[in-house]
Amino acid sequence: MLSKLITKISKRPNFYYFDTAIKDGKKTTIKYCLFTSDENEARILAEKIKAEVNLVLMQRVVKKPTSLAILIKNQRRSKEDIDSFIKTNKLFLDIQEYKSLFQSTVAKFYNVSLYSEQNESTLEICPIVQKDTQNLKQHTTFEQIAKRYVKNECEKLKSSNKTKGYYIKTGKILDEFLKNKHISDVTYSDAESFQINLLNAQKLHKKTVNNYISYSKRLFDYAIKINEATSNPFKTLTSFKISLEEKSPKDNFTMDELKLVLDTNRLDLRDYMLFALYTGLRLNEIWQLDSSSIGEQEGIKFINVKTAKQKGGVVRYRQIPVHRDILYLSDMKWLEEIKMGKSSCDYFSKRLNKHIHKIIPEANVSFHRLRGNFAKAIKDYCLENGIADITSILLGHSADLATDTYAKGISLKAKQKAMGGLDIFKFLKG
Repeated sequence: MLSKLITKISKRPNFYYFDTAIKDGKKTTIKYCLFTSDENEARILAEKIKAEVNLVLMQRVVKKPTSLAILIKNQRRSKEDIDSFIKTNKLFLDIQEYKSLFQSTVAKFYNVSLYSEQNESTLEICPIVQKDTQNLKQHTTFEQIAKRYVKNECEKLKSSNKTKGYYIKTGKILDEFLKNKHISDVTYSDAESFQINLLNAQKLHKKTVNNYISYSKRLFDYAIKINEATSNPFKTLTSFKISLEEKSPKDNFTMDELKLVLDTNRLDLRDYMLFALYTGLRLNEIWQLDSSSIGEQEGIKFINVKTAKQKGGVVRYRQIPVHRDILYLSDMKWLEEIKMGKSSCDYFSKRLNKHIHKIIPEANVSFHRLRGNFAKAIKDYCLENGIADITSILLGHSADLATDTYAKGISLKAKQKAMGGLDIFKFLKG
């Protein structure tokens, strides 16, 4: 049985140490190679590293003890007590400090020096070096190229934080798979092996694999631009064709599932989900709203929404009437409280989906399903009552949004009438 501090990575001979550290004010998981394939040796080394980390953290708990009793109490803490104390008080090292401590402990364990007299390269975590031993130097990693791409290209393209994250992750898994291979030495065969590894070894869905290959193509194109590579081995790689049977089903929540998902004491989660269900807005569309987004015309309160996913950088807005069941949320104060101290919706998005997965533990279930429930309720109501189906306009689909924006053909009253279909969710209000 593996220790809680060590793990094995597919197709890697050595054990890895992992723990939690702080990076840019946020918790992150660190994973460092222990340079041994012996489980017992890896466990001993991992415990030594953790002990050093805990020692540093405990020294910071009480800088100036108020009494001798506190000193004695801290000295007598068992290893289990220390681990529990650190976890309870959420004490973590900065990632750079953790890395430095890790390196010195590993060097001491293997009886090697971090710096040699010949000024050779320092002990690194998975270094990437040239094959030419006469001219040893560290090469640019795929992750570094991805970060540069995000900083320069993604900013020009106004990419979302989620997209930027995918590029960084692609760089990391390329580094993991290709190990010490320099970017200019990567071949078509390597690219194909990487693709097959993602599908078979990592057990990823074909669509996810296609996405990683697409990101890899763009990173290599960029590497060529900045003179880090001379060719793109991913350029002619064929993507997987996905049949209808293989596509992930996009089912909506059943009424019973909606009741379970919304039955939570976390008012912030409930308000966000209920608002999405009654407006059909995407998670990030809700996030960008504030009190100034609410207007009123002809006695109808509405939300002025900046529509996401518009091609060519075109900015369009759509107006969604506020259904009477969520009028109490129209002051947007609940949203302002959720957003307080947060720069993006990424963390809150994870909290929402974690809550949903606890209740419905299925891979294809997410917050986005609420948008599907909204669409079905509107479409069914329009068809059953013989009124124009304006579902796609309310959802902000680009082709129909142009009609709503320029022709001004859909009045708020017409939208409000179509949204009568949302009355089926009235049982959730209590």
